[in-house]
Amino acid sequence: MYKRVRVRQVSAIRTWARANGHQVADQGMVPKRVLEAYDTAHRAPIRKVG
Repeated sequence: MYKRVRVRQVSAIRTWARANGHQVADQGMVPKRVLEAYDTAHRAPIRKVG
């Protein structure tokens, strides 16, 4: 599901994660649970048509 994440994205994800109470290392892979939380928080709202 999560392919290679760009370095700039990883930096933004780590910053967001720390600001939202997640523990992440300064280097290495970002845990999948943190990536999922980041994606959920930044997902565009789904609009209902009709």
